[in-house]
Amino acid sequence: MAKKNWRARKRKPVARTERVQATPETLAKLQPDPLDLLLRLGPADGGIDHQHHDSLWQIETAAGVVGCGLGYATVDLASVGHGQSEMSDGAARWWDIYCAWGRGFLRATYTAPDVV
Repeated sequence: MAKKNWRARKRKPVARTERVQATPETLAKLQPDPLDLLLRLGPADGGIDHQHHDSLWQIETAAGVVGCGLGYATVDLASVGHGQSEMSDGAARWWDIYCAWGRGFLRATYTAPDVV
């Protein structure tokens, strides 16, 4: 009965104007995205153009998907060895992009893709 009353209670909506702003120390910790900084510089000043920015963003996203897939996680003993995966179709596409790019990059530069 107590649970029902708790759910039925009306909650006060959040007023966006009353939110507390970040402290100066917190704002100083924020790091700008290096790809955006290079794009702002432009090719004439040692930066990159839009095509390079899009390519590097795809590589960065794919590397994040691969890193999440290889990280530590809890294991469900019932699904070990049965081929059940929680990777979405989009994540599988990014994984394929990373593997295809990594192979070519390794052949061309002899540098592992995770270094980039």
